[in-house]
Amino acid sequence: MGRPRMTDEEREAKRLAKNARQRERRAHVKRAKEDARRKLAREGVLKSEPAVGGAATGFEPTLEDRARVQSLAGLGMRHDEIAIMVVNPATNAPVDEKTLRRHFEPELREGPVKANSKVAESLYQQATGTGGVARSTTAGIFWAKSRMGWRETQHVEVDVKSGVLIAPAGMSPEDWVRAAHEANADKTEPGKKSEGEG
Repeated sequence: MGRPRMTDEEREAKRLAKNARQRERRAHVKRAKEDARRKLAREGVLKSEPAVGGAATGFEPTLEDRARVQSLAGLGMRHDEIAIMVVNPATNAPVDEKTLRRHFEPELREGPVKANSKVAESLYQQATGTGGVARSTTAGIFWAKSRMGWRETQHVEVDVKSGVLIAPAGMSPEDWVRAAHEANADKTEPGKKSEGEG
């Protein structure tokens, strides 16, 4: 059974709530940029006002800017958050999202891919015990489940027509019934008798 279907009213309420959260986030970022600009103006560092619409004029990204943007994109930060961390030397104010996307398109695209590849490589080294990293059983199990499709399942079959129990591989039906009974006995509350006890 899946989740119950949402009514039109619930769907509309969910959409409105999402839009409100997005407006709030944009307003928060705009306030943070304005606060940063005012602070720099008070300190006498701000050289000139940003151009109309917030577009940064004469911005040339440095190698340090590129590395920072790629790293932050790899950490999963949103573009509006990353833009706050990049300062235009011409205005000494944070750049806007359009400027960020225009000047850092490769870094924004490659950052998450590089971060994921580093994590995958580290996980692989932990799972296999290579590269000077100690072997980790947990990493091996995670790798097997997520990459190889392994699962922790127990198959129990009952032939409905004959009523014959087909136990998991490596267990006799008697062993399986005994193990299932012991597991159920462990689950009963203390002081309560399970079925069949007198």
